[in-house]
Amino acid sequence: MRWLVYGARPLYTAELAEVMARRGDSFAGAVDNMPTEELPNGRNVTDHDPAWLTPADVTSGGLDFDSIVLSAGPPGIRKVLRDELLARGVDCFGILIDPTATVASSATVAQGVTINAQVVVGAAAVLDEFVQINRSSSVGHHTRLSAFVTLGPGVTVASSVVLESGVFVGAGATVITRVTVGHNAIVGAGAVVTEDVPPFSLVVGNPARIVRTETTGYLGYTV
Repeated sequence: MRWLVYGARPLYTAELAEVMARRGDSFAGAVDNMPTEELPNGRNVTDHDPAWLTPADVTSGGLDFDSIVLSAGPPGIRKVLRDELLARGVDCFGILIDPTATVASSATVAQGVTINAQVVVGAAAVLDEFVQINRSSSVGHHTRLSAFVTLGPGVTVASSVVLESGVFVGAGATVITRVTVGHNAIVGAGAVVTEDVPPFSLVVGNPARIVRTETTGYLGYTV
């Protein structure tokens, strides 16, 4: 499998390249279309030294790739990138799962999902399109991660939880059983969520408490 990384300036592209390498896949190139991000120093973003491309290259017909993966972490930015590709008539988003991850056979995984190393996804869990799960996170059985949800490293989401579209959960946070986190809400790093969280809210602490309402989503982008 040859992968094209779209929206590649964020350093998370290096993580995706490592997943590809562990799978035995190839890194076809990185599309540079996020000028607000600072370009990494040295040899692009990985030791694989991919070609830097533009969005126009994707539709030129001259590229050799099988699937596209979105790199940018914030849910709202990934949606912008997805919509940009669809507007260009490109719809070949793959599912990138690290070989060290454990995904239950009864789980449902939609297009565009990325799952990093040492992740566990439980029975009958549902991962909607373009969900991004970072390394060493856990998703409980019968839990639903809606479109563009992002889990930072070391997150624990218990069973029968619903994370609505655009939710961002920071590193090391925990969401307990049967909680619903509303769309575009933000869960701060290390928070322990024991009650439902309204949409567009920011919660922090243990137990998590609302510190801001009517947010504009993580880094100002909404889904």
